[in-house]
Amino acid sequence: MNTNTLKKFAQQARRKLLEQVTARMQQVLHTDSAELREQSEAIAKLRKAITESSETQIVEQVAYTWFNRLVALRFMDANDYQPIGLRIVSPKDNHTLPEILAEIKQGNIPPELNINDKNKQLLYDILDGRIPSSNPQNEVYRNLLIAACNYLHQVFPFLFEKLDSYTQLLLPNDLTSEFSIVEDIKNGMSKTNCQEVEIIGWLYQFYISEKKDEVFAAKGKVKKEDIPAATQLFTPKWIVQYLVQNTLGKLWLQNKPQSNLKTQMPYYIESAKEAAGEGETAATPMLKINGVEDIKLLDQACGSGHILVYAFELLCLMYEEEGYNNSEIPTLIFKHNLHGFEIDKRAAQLAGFALMMKARQYHRRAFKKELQPNVLCFEDVHFKEEELENYFKAVKLDVFNQHLLEDIELFKNTTNFGALIQPKSSNVSLIKNTLPPSDIFLQETHQKVQKVLKQIKALSQKYHCIVDNPPYMGGAKMNKTLSDFVKRNYPNSKADLMACFMECGLAMLKPNGFLGMINLPSWLFLSSFEKLRYFLIGEKQIESLLHMGRGIFGVDWGSTAFIIRNQKSFMNSLYFKLHKRNFQHIYPEDIKDVFLEAKENSNVKIDFDKYRETDGRNNVIELIDNDNGIQIAYTANQKDFNKIPGSPIGYWLSKNAIKSFSKFQLLSDITITRKGLATSDNNRFIRFWFEINQIDFCYPLNRTENLKWFPHNKGGARRKWYGNNDFVINWKNEGYDIRNFRDVNGKLRSRPQNLEYSFKKAVTWSKISSGDFSARICYGGFLFDDAAAICHSEDIDLLLNVNAFLNSKVAQILLNAINPTLNIQIGDMSSLPVYVGENPEEITSCIQISKQDWNARETSWDFQQ
Repeated sequence: MNTNTLKKFAQQARRKLLEQVTARMQQVLHTDSAELREQSEAIAKLRKAITESSETQIVEQVAYTWFNRLVALRFMDANDYQPIGLRIVSPKDNHTLPEILAEIKQGNIPPELNINDKNKQLLYDILDGRIPSSNPQNEVYRNLLIAACNYLHQVFPFLFEKLDSYTQLLLPNDLTSEFSIVEDIKNGMSKTNCQEVEIIGWLYQFYISEKKDEVFAAKGKVKKEDIPAATQLFTPKWIVQYLVQNTLGKLWLQNKPQSNLKTQMPYYIESAKEAAGEGETAATPMLKINGVEDIKLLDQACGSGHILVYAFELLCLMYEEEGYNNSEIPTLIFKHNLHGFEIDKRAAQLAGFALMMKARQYHRRAFKKELQPNVLCFEDVHFKEEELENYFKAVKLDVFNQHLLEDIELFKNTTNFGALIQPKSSNVSLIKNTLPPSDIFLQETHQKVQKVLKQIKALSQKYHCIVDNPPYMGGAKMNKTLSDFVKRNYPNSKADLMACFMECGLAMLKPNGFLGMINLPSWLFLSSFEKLRYFLIGEKQIESLLHMGRGIFGVDWGSTAFIIRNQKSFMNSLYFKLHKRNFQHIYPEDIKDVFLEAKENSNVKIDFDKYRETDGRNNVIELIDNDNGIQIAYTANQKDFNKIPGSPIGYWLSKNAIKSFSKFQLLSDITITRKGLATSDNNRFIRFWFEINQIDFCYPLNRTENLKWFPHNKGGARRKWYGNNDFVINWKNEGYDIRNFRDVNGKLRSRPQNLEYSFKKAVTWSKISSGDFSARICYGGFLFDDAAAICHSEDIDLLLNVNAFLNSKVAQILLNAINPTLNIQIGDMSSLPVYVGENPEEITSCIQISKQDWNARETSWDFQQ
């Protein structure tokens, strides 16, 4: 499947639909014709909808509706899945017109379309020219397309909703020409690509991709209605398989050790006990099930349903193992096993459709059964003042049921919070499903309450497996309502929605259930997630983890996929596997030979582009093995991570490296670690030393009176031992201008912090580094920037030893465990264990060599010749 082609098609289709729906709207609202006069009721509804939202939102909604429907119709056409037996948007082989239009030209109208005799004759008259029309075929096809969508409402009510009258009215004018959106859909979705249900998910992501770019390009918080576009991301197929096989599959194998399912799960990772041949024992905590019908799997943010679709495949194999009849398996899976939550109505519709297509693929008569995928699309529900009080009295429920009232209040923002809502109320079944006839005026309230209770029930259940690709959004982008909610309910994971979903998912699991998730690797290391890590390490069992490099999603950031058992780590000696695959793209297996050749001959360079796969296949299991000398698999005791300051998931550390954190003193124990000052406007206050008048330069350091520019250390490029003395700062009159630098409202902008350590001897380093960490000695006379933190001591021999240790490979390994990002914080350095040697003479020699090298450049202010 060529996703680049699909992306181009989906984006172009969106732009065309927006343009044509907009044009149709302007025609409907601002022109007068006999046709439009007959649609006065629909036009009135359209005007009302615009008043309640906006023209832009209505256009987006209608365009999206028709894209979803046309994509679904084309998929069914390509696979011959159409319930009426005729292709709706596609022609027969070797023909040009949509099959349903060709049939009516032959006098055949499917009875399923429910077109009465009068309207049938009308369509025939238009085609035969008895009724004038500027484009007879187009006009007739328009009526057939709408009738087909309304018929499919009976089969797929969650996707083909009964069309609002103005949605029909805003269907683009051109539907049959070679430039029509229908023709684009047909050409953009090849028959080959339509063999895979996952095309639905790819098209959904690509359709909203431009909207997503717009949302993130805009400054400020993400509005509630823009959260889906900002957070949706389609999960690569092999990662879905890893997640589902190691949650749902693992649960099955635990309960059915004789099962052959493992042979069909290439991404299954054995636990330490399984690998040792011990298997699960009675002493090993395990979530027991009586049979496959017991299993409940949830995707908390299911998007277009990719995870649920693969879970359906695996569940089919389980049912087959248990001897169930193939014809009843799809019905049982939808009834008992699969659950999805989603805040985006269009995504939820596509998820339901994808599952129905999977059911049809599995059993050809699936559409004949009453199948209803269990995908819950959250809806906001609002109540007027005193509306609930009157209702509760009518159903004889205590109005002061505080938990229920609090829950109902949350459901005003369900599409903002989604699955993160954890209901507190119980006994909601006390509210009757029906009201007495005398309470007819409360029926509307009753329906709204039932809508809330349906969502509360789904959120209150406990699940065996939860598998997600959760929304990613940092706290800085959250709207205030969402931000306040996660701060209040998820204080340990509030820094990002993805971490909130981790915590929420674990809360919704049964004991010993499995959470499988892919998200950003920031939670493994950053201080923002320290409390979350401490909770996971101490209270849960990490089963396996993939730490992947950039490019997995086709974008330039890393990712991690993992499985967590909802059970406190039950054996200190139990190890879990962690697989680190730091590569940017997926390559075919024969690249291993190139790796081996490159290992033996340093002159061999690897042309990764040559070996990159373009057909979408992902062969990760056989990608690289240990024969090439690159370690990709690790085992570690998760309890060891709490021995490292901040509890980072430093799975690659040796036993001795972990012991060093308790064996040696930390840097903050033997030195004073501080950040430097922040000017808030470096262009105003900082210069290269050669840009200033040297008369005003405080160098040599014994010239200080009435001088303006002083040596300033602000980090710089990677350089060990000594150097990076490039900048000067305006510190005239002890930094008067910087200390008093304010904005237009009089608020102090600069941050002149830790000035008591200015001009003192110290070891300094760059806060941001894209390569190996490096430190440099400073013998005094400098101010320090917040981008160049320091550690200070009056003991110069100690500083020399610290400088040497920080430049060692050991320090690099330990720092990578504390914080492997590009941004080294002062807290990370403070937590670093330091070995202090006893031979400063050799260290001085290293510094001297580096100093001579630095001063041999004309860019050094100590350059001589």
